[in-house]
Amino acid sequence: MGVAGRLVRDKGHAFLYKAFSSITKRHPGAYLLVAGSGPWEMQYAELGSSVKVLEALDPSQLVKFSNALDIFVNPTLRPQGSFVESLEMVIRDGLKRLHEKGMACKSYAMSMFTATKMASAYGRFFLCMKNSRYCSCPLHSDC
Repeated sequence: MGVAGRLVRDKGHAFLYKAFSSITKRHPGAYLLVAGSGPWEMQYAELGSSVKVLEALDPSQLVKFSNALDIFVNPTLRPQGSFVESLEMVIRDGLKRLHEKGMACKSYAMSMFTATKMASAYGRFFLCMKNSRYCSCPLHSDC
């Protein structure tokens, strides 16, 4: 299992620390990879050899990091893409700008997640289960 991001309090690391401590008691072979830097590096080190803290990774490394994990954990306490951010934008830029940004996001999302791409992703998942050569990213057959 792994987590990536800034290792600060508002990212929920106290919850992950407590949960992982509990998990390792029941499953001693569990392993946690932590990609990031910040004050929580020291606390994670207290968990011993079942935790490996890496440095902050650049985006190209994050893809490989995420693909290597069985479970990705996101314990954040902060709202991501939140209602609060939308309100701040309305106050700062007005409703018209919020609508424009919302439509741009919708258009982008529609271009990213098509039925063809979803079918390809499921196909790849089942191929990967049968043969590990299909587990790398990207494949020539990717949309």
